[in-house]
Amino acid sequence: MAVIVAYGLGATSVHATSDTVVLARVQTGGSGTGTTTQEFVNLYNNSATDVDVSNWCLKYTDYNDANPSLLTCFSVSPGMDQVHMPAQSASLIISPSYVPPAGVASTAIYATTSTNISSTRGHVTLFDSTGAIIDRLAWDNGASTPPKYPETHAAVAPSGG
Repeated sequence: MAVIVAYGLGATSVHATSDTVVLARVQTGGSGTGTTTQEFVNLYNNSATDVDVSNWCLKYTDYNDANPSLLTCFSVSPGMDQVHMPAQSASLIISPSYVPPAGVASTAIYATTSTNISSTRGHVTLFDSTGAIIDRLAWDNGASTPPKYPETHAAVAPSGG
């Protein structure tokens, strides 16, 4: 798994706008007792070039569009001028309690939130540095009447197990 890379000052500029960084997966909790906070968000850069993700942010919002929680932002560290996601690479952003499988590196640990990501319905949104939506992934357990999600159709929430 590739990681988001921060380039130093004076680095060659790369493409800053891209609609090819997508939310590939969201895990809303692990299987088994005591694993409800073992969450992650997986981003993927489909493009053939590095993408500047400086100050892009991930937010979780519950089903009712209430209680938005900032999961993380890709902040530029002192001495750096940009944060890049390499071409055709994945990035794993984990909750503080998630333990990645052996050999899998995480890119960031997201902020502890007051609520867990709901396993039945909600959405995660990736925003660029201007606040524009880059991608959004929603899920619903099918019990909502009427169905409510930010895209045309929500992904079906997986059964427990």
